[in-house]
Amino acid sequence: MHSGLNVRYYDVFIDLDFDGLKYEGYEKIGLSTHGELAIDCEGISVGWVKLGGMDAKWRLDGDTLRVVCGEFSGDVEIGFSGKVAPDSVVGI
Repeated sequence: MHSGLNVRYYDVFIDLDFDGLKYEGYEKIGLSTHGELAIDCEGISVGWVKLGGMDAKWRLDGDTLRVVCGEFSGDVEIGFSGKVAPDSVVGI
């Protein structure tokens, strides 16, 4: 993550489909930052990002989610989904 980052809490909410080997959910991160936020998202699909409850400007750079936030203090929420390989627990 970006230097100058202060994370207060990190919650993950996830809905698992054991039969279909897939999941979806969202992360809620309480933080303060002074620039672009970079979060590893290897193996997942990002559907949406919110800053303080409002839609945020974001992009994927390979396996890194980049969120344009400037100086920000509050909740970052990230909607995601993915699949689990039948012979692995990697991906969550």
